Amino acid sequence: MLTKFGHLLLGLASLAGVAVCGTLLMKPRSEGSASVSRQAPTFLSQAVIDLGRVDQNKKLNATATVINHTQSALTVKAIAKSCSCVDLAIGNPNLAPGESTEINITWATGSKRGRVQDVLTMQFEVVGEPSKVTMETLAIRADVVPECELSTERLFFKSPGETHTINLQSPAGVAYTFLNVFCESKSVRVRIAADAKSIEVTFVGESLAGFNEATVLCETDAKASKWLRLNLSTPVDERR
Repeated sequence: MLTKFGHLLLGLASLAGVAVCGTLLMKPRSEGSASVSRQAPTFLSQAVIDLGRVDQNKKLNATATVINHTQSALTVKAIAKSCSCVDLAIGNPNLAPGESTEINITWATGSKRGRVQDVLTMQFEVVGEPSKVTMETLAIRADVVPECELSTERLFFKSPGETHTINLQSPAGVAYTFLNVFCESKSVRVRIAADAKSIEVTFVGESLAGFNEATVLCETDAKASKWLRLNLSTPVDERR
């Protein structure tokens, strides 16, 4: 009798733990009695895909493998993407014990720059009594090299008449030149150098009066254009 009572208490405790997990991780299911858990990768062959150093405006391909190491059928119930820049296709979402399948991933870098990451959140269900639902994540990372960038993205003016020279550089080796510069503040004067590879920004007022951004338009020899932003500030603006 004590043994049965002990098993009963253990079962109630387990159910309570499941209810807590279900509340924290996802909305209650309207059908079935699946328990929910989030854990380190079990069915995914890896937790991270690092694509290394890549260029902007490229479509990159990667592959992840799902392996069913259980003695029951496994279903890939859903895959959520953190960004629309990711496309994917799964070979077979329903796996028998011991089977595996591949997820083919296409990732568009677009205008991303620097160290970036997007995440796929996958929901797996092991068929059984009761069913078990597991959440796993796959991170896609890369260092995206910008096609062009300003030698600095922020200027700080200490006094009127101060001039800064900003160069246009291309880590990816794409030949860009300055085409135009826009700044709403009349306290700043901007001039594009004769070679169109640098600009001179001069502070001619006392305060930027809220206009703390200049917009730079540059283009390649093939007429592909790109917008860059330059942040401006003065001691008066810093104290606000």
